[in-house]
Amino acid sequence: MSMILGHSVSFVEKKRIGICIAVLFVFFQGFCPAQSKTFPELVEEEEYTKQLLSGKTWQNAEPFLETMRARIANLNDYVFESNQKCVKEDKLKVGSAKFFFKREQRIRLEVKSNGVNNGAVVVRKEDGHIKACGGGMLKFVAMNLDPDSRMLQLPSGRNIIHSDFASLIRDLLSQPKKGCQVKIANESVAGKHWSGLAKVIEVKDGGGIVTERIFVSPSSDTPVEWHLYRDGELFSMTVFENFQANPGLQDSLFEM
Repeated sequence: MSMILGHSVSFVEKKRIGICIAVLFVFFQGFCPAQSKTFPELVEEEEYTKQLLSGKTWQNAEPFLETMRARIANLNDYVFESNQKCVKEDKLKVGSAKFFFKREQRIRLEVKSNGVNNGAVVVRKEDGHIKACGGGMLKFVAMNLDPDSRMLQLPSGRNIIHSDFASLIRDLLSQPKKGCQVKIANESVAGKHWSGLAKVIEVKDGGGIVTERIFVSPSSDTPVEWHLYRDGELFSMTVFENFQANPGLQDSLFEM
């Protein structure tokens, strides 16, 4: 049973917490339903991306993805910030978060916003227990969540607790078994949302339609930008910033 300072959490309190941490679900790839509206920001981004990749040649991305996975697996901990624009229910949702990871699959996700959700947190502890609290006045209200809680499930079916880089890379590596092609451009590109050059990975379904594009920093082998497509249209873009490898995160960050 979920507890707050030794007392049972009421249905209303659970609902309020659920609303506050729902903004966490706008965090990663595949997390939004299909859209029927278009938005200038995403249309412009897709036109820019097509021009950026025009004329590029591609090869199998599996060796590069295996290198990414091995490098991430060797890290003790890491942290990054993300900013996402995502179409949901015919509206363009904008969300930001800070993601902390430490070995033993310890995770902390903090919402950064100007609204009431600012400061909402989800934590996966070393013992596997998951706790969450809302933002604002609800930061003192914590609740336990089951690993398969619907509050952790995204519309795509992905669980937010498995949204660390290693899990995301494993998902990319599994795509060929689903009939998809995963390729990497032979040339790196310079973009407007990151500094320097980036490798480009592209996922296409069995019909040759793009479903994902991932831009990867060759210096850290981590994503700097991630695009998601539905029916060939860009509906979500996430920019990753301020990645820090092995910053020496305190164990207390993963407690609540």
